[in-house]
Amino acid sequence: YKMGASIPDNYFADMSLLPNVDLTKSYWSPTAIEDLKVGDSVYLALNDISMNKLEWAGFLFFNKSVYDTFQIEATFGNIYQLVREGKWTLDVFLNMIKAAQRDMDGQAGISKNDVFGLISGDDLAADFVTGLGITLTKKTDDGFHELSFYGEKLLKIVDTMNPVFTNPDYVKNYTQLINGADTTGYDDQWQYARSIFTTDHALFASGSANATSEAAFRNMESAYGIVPMPKYDENQANYVAEISHLASVFAIPATTRTDIGSMERTSHILEYMAFKSNEILLPVYYDEVLKGQRLDGDDAAMLDIIANATHYEFAKMYKMPKNERDLTAQDVVTRIFKTPQSAASTYNSNKSKLQKELNEYFTKVLRLASQQG
Repeated sequence: YKMGASIPDNYFADMSLLPNVDLTKSYWSPTAIEDLKVGDSVYLALNDISMNKLEWAGFLFFNKSVYDTFQIEATFGNIYQLVREGKWTLDVFLNMIKAAQRDMDGQAGISKNDVFGLISGDDLAADFVTGLGITLTKKTDDGFHELSFYGEKLLKIVDTMNPVFTNPDYVKNYTQLINGADTTGYDDQWQYARSIFTTDHALFASGSANATSEAAFRNMESAYGIVPMPKYDENQANYVAEISHLASVFAIPATTRTDIGSMERTSHILEYMAFKSNEILLPVYYDEVLKGQRLDGDDAAMLDIIANATHYEFAKMYKMPKNERDLTAQDVVTRIFKTPQSAASTYNSNKSKLQKELNEYFTKVLRLASQQG
């Protein structure tokens, strides 16, 4: 994502101008290309040389032991079937979270030693809005982007989610789980937090396939399953799996020489590697590594749904605003969830600066593109 912030400074070449590269091919992830375009130019791209579009697509793990213990299926229906029928919605998800709660240690309140509904990142509810059909920005007819997250739908989502997500008896974030814990034996504190899920103390955990390589998941005694992030309601057309801004992307240095055939050679190599990786590596990784991670037939079908629902958030991938001290659009969404009573003032006090930054970014990059073209 820091690469995106460097584009206006002429660090990277426009990949749409590369000879010998066909960005419409499936191994170049055309939907990602469209999400990451600046006007008609492509400075960041994803292809099948890297498996990141699958490793870093967000979804939900669910603990099948907790799922069975609390008779989730008997109460709400088969979770896989709900997904297939388009009925895996926010309301169903929240009700499942509330249903999975049990005091195991006899102490007051629900702690990490008990059983609760969900482990999520520190932004909690704000991390789910993309799956609910809200994007931070949307593309305009002239190829620019404008802010698109604030409105009646977001406020309704906040009102719906906050009673559950702010209740530590239902949902716990990483900070709450890590605080005061002995994380010895774990590669990092986040892996420790996810181990609470793998030891049957939570029904759901948000994450991505990247987490399945962790020892806690590999050694998990109970079975786990996966489902996409829930939709807002049954009227939402598709599930959405946001790819993390931490996922690897490709760019070509603007300093690549054109007078000695370097650009032609580079584009040939990129195209061939992406094509062959799609042909050889991707099927093995998808079918044997991901689907082979203790996933049954239903989970493999869920993985197919997730893989076909990937989305990049433009503002996150291009690191806006560039100044670390300024609030990002995601920061504003998080603040709205934390202090909904001041949602309008939070948005209004930041929207002009955020939109100005978007406009200035596009103006600089389009000017650069005209020079490169």
